[in-house]
Amino acid sequence: MSDNAEFIFQSPVKLSNDIWKKYKAAVIANPQSVTLLETAFRAISYFSVGRMKDSRLLSELAYSTSNLLVLLNDHILRGTKALQAELTESCNEQRLRQWLAVLEYTEVILEMGFERLGGDTTKWLIVVLIQVTKAIIRLVLLIYFNSGIQQSPPIAPLNRQKLGEVSETVNKMSAQTVTLKRSGRLIRTLQSSPAIHAREWALPKSQHDGPGGPPGGALPQQILLGECLNIGRPLAYLLSMRVLGKNSWKPWFVAALLDISSLHLLLKKQQPNGVETAELRRRRLMLLVYLLRSPFYDQYSKEKVVSAIRAMSCIPFLSLVAEPLLEYLPHWQSCYGYNWAS
Repeated sequence: MSDNAEFIFQSPVKLSNDIWKKYKAAVIANPQSVTLLETAFRAISYFSVGRMKDSRLLSELAYSTSNLLVLLNDHILRGTKALQAELTESCNEQRLRQWLAVLEYTEVILEMGFERLGGDTTKWLIVVLIQVTKAIIRLVLLIYFNSGIQQSPPIAPLNRQKLGEVSETVNKMSAQTVTLKRSGRLIRTLQSSPAIHAREWALPKSQHDGPGGPPGGALPQQILLGECLNIGRPLAYLLSMRVLGKNSWKPWFVAALLDISSLHLLLKKQQPNGVETAELRRRRLMLLVYLLRSPFYDQYSKEKVVSAIRAMSCIPFLSLVAEPLLEYLPHWQSCYGYNWAS
């Protein structure tokens, strides 16, 4: 029997395992080529707007696919020996963050798909289920795993330009240290010890030690409360909108008040690490999105934003970006401008 015939008659499980192993090997061997594939899907999401029928659905599908590919390929690369030594989280915490990332990357396409299948009622049911699930996962990470100020996205993409540097750093550190079998204690080897006059007793530092590392110790009450306010804000908005109506200003004010109160409490944290500082900066910038959220957008900022984009469309080359953006703006505002979005 030929090799092709044997390939066809393999069991589905064995066939899928073989494909998965080949794909993993290809990702590990060619991380930069995989990055090009991810970029291609993201480019499709940008340039397909207004070009064909159902372009909005296709654009969101391509964008979600791009993010999921990045998540999958980074997971494969983090599983290599060089990067596995840098992981500081437990397997359960990593798994929760992965599921949270999947929900964040797919929530918009799920919302659009279920709206087409079952109408407005089904769409809102899916929105509530996703937000409740996300809130539960984030609370478990916060309270049980002591995750501190949680970043968005939950798993930061790898810097693949520095993969070689990380591998060299880890290999160098593993050559300088040894783990004792009985106690599991990490000590410096004799060969890597410096001269006596320059000797220090601290272990060699990993590349991820310091400001970018995970927070340690019990969280202060005000930090815990601030993060809980941030986690509960989407659910508070949905509940108030259900009670008071979509066009009411009160849900808008409720969400804004919770965001501002959360930031006020979190900014009091003493010596936040690098990841937390970047996340707090992102959350401050995200307050500007309230200008694009209904009802403020409908009554105040819509005309100014549309006029600015139309002015851009009169400029050569910028019109290539401005015209699709003008067509995509109502969809973006209806999906991403809502107050449950991050």
